[in-house]
Parts: sequence; structure tokens; C-alpha cells
Amino acid sequence: MITFRQLLAKIPDSNSRHLLREFNMAQRATGRAQSVKELALALGFDVTEKSFPSKVDGRLVADPFAPNGYEIQVNKHHSVEKRRWTVMHEIAHFFLHRDHEDYFAENSYRASAGFHFYSADELVDERQANEFVAAAFFGDGALAAIGSFLRGDIKRISRAFGLSEQAVRIALREKH
Repeated sequence: MITFRQLLAKIPDSNSRHLLREFNMAQRATGRAQSVKELALALGFDVTEKSFPSKVDGRLVADPFAPNGYEIQVNKHHSVEKRRWTVMHEIAHFFLHRDHEDYFAENSYRASAGFHFYSADELVDERQANEFVAAAFFGDGALAAIGSFLRGDIKRISRAFGLSEQAVRIALREKH
């Protein structure tokens, strides 16, 4: 499990670290979900909703017109909570895994909207990206602060983060 401070250490530029820090702190301070789309746009991504098969959450694709060179595409048929997680998950891949050879190649499974599978190494990447997401949302005391303020009410906590109740339960179990 990655801590929020370890997450920030993986971010190469100070502006991106600052934006992620502000995102995390604002949630804790306001007790309200912050916009992951606004965060993604501030980090230089284009964000679009696409029609994908139900098992495809989203993808990160090269986009020469996006300010940072990448577009995040999310499945428009998924819930808002799922799309929020997916946007942050793709941000995580950008920061953690973009040095992998051909990671964003157009002909890779990651850039296809159809069948895909993960190798053992890629499963590690997926786990790391999910840990990054959990740290960004819940880390540095955000979950503890909101959870305490809302007296452990899972439904209200999940609304405060704009994430599923399942995501909150997992984070509480893992002590974020």
C-alpha cells in the first residue's frame, strides 16, 4: 500500500505534486468530492466519455493535441463514481508506468475497446495504479477526517468522496 507522501515522491514535477496535494487537502477541508475531471484538465489531459463494452472502464491514449500529450477516455455507461475512479486510475498510469515500452501503442490491448487481458507484470501495474488512486483520495488523513466528521456513515462518506461504498469499505479495511 502506497502512502500519499510516497505517491507525491513519484510525481516528477512540482506543479503536478501541488495539484494533487491541493486535490487531497480540499476534500479533507470541505468534506465534499473534488472534481477529478478538473484535476485531469489542470494536469494537461483531455478527458472524454466514450461508449465502451461494460468490462472496459477506460484507457489512456496518446493525443498530440492534449497539453501533456495524453487523453483519458472513460466509459460513459458507468456510474459517476466509477468514472471518477477511472480518471484517477489513468492519471496514475501516466505518472507510474508511461516509461514502459509501447505502453500506449495504438495497437496494444490498452488502446482497444474490445477484448483485452493482463500479463502478470501488467496486473502489478493495475494494482499500483489502484493504490495510487486510493492514496490520492483517502491518504494523508483525508479518509480519517471525513470518516470521523461523518461518524463512520459509509453512505455519507462515499458521497463525500464521490466514490462507491465498496471503495470506501476497502479503504477503511486497508486503513488509508
